[in-house]
Amino acid sequence: MFIYDLLVNCYLQRCQHCVMSWDFKVRLDVLGREEIRFIQIPNHYQSNYNYLREKVASSFPVLNHHDFSIYWIDAEGDKIKIKSDGDLMVATRRLTFCPVRKLYVTLNTPQDNLTNYLNSNRTVDHIMSMLKDSRPIHTGIHCDWCQQSPLQGFRYKCLVCPDYDLCLNCEKSGNIHSHHLMVRLPVPLNSVSQFSFF
Repeated sequence: MFIYDLLVNCYLQRCQHCVMSWDFKVRLDVLGREEIRFIQIPNHYQSNYNYLREKVASSFPVLNHHDFSIYWIDAEGDKIKIKSDGDLMVATRRLTFCPVRKLYVTLNTPQDNLTNYLNSNRTVDHIMSMLKDSRPIHTGIHCDWCQQSPLQGFRYKCLVCPDYDLCLNCEKSGNIHSHHLMVRLPVPLNSVSQFSFF
């Protein structure tokens, strides 16, 4: 392990100026429902735990009023908690060569307390609507099955039909338009100009 740490440190010191930011795929599980976001951490904040917490909280509005923990999973499959600048630096070093740097977020509120909080102040549907409100909106696009308009969240575009789209709920049923290949578009195409052929 010492040699690995030494090599990673040399690599990080050499490449600190060429790596402008670190991309992380962040997964949040709230009462069995999962949301995923990508966040970027500027290079000069790569070991700043408080900055990471603020970035994660701003990506998931439901976290604003709850204490939460951030984890990463090592090569042996162990879940490692990040709770300081040093922990974040270790995670950053260990995840340097991973094709996708993944972080996991869990609420620290005990399940019973969270359920009581949700029952007394907000419903689970309200919390999920807060998460849904942060999903991208595909203006001018509707789901050809359930007619959701405008389509919100992941858009599934048929690669065969000239104008056929599904929302996440209809696509994940597996029975709707399953005879053609679909491509998942996580953001509206007007925000990604190189995909203007759709």
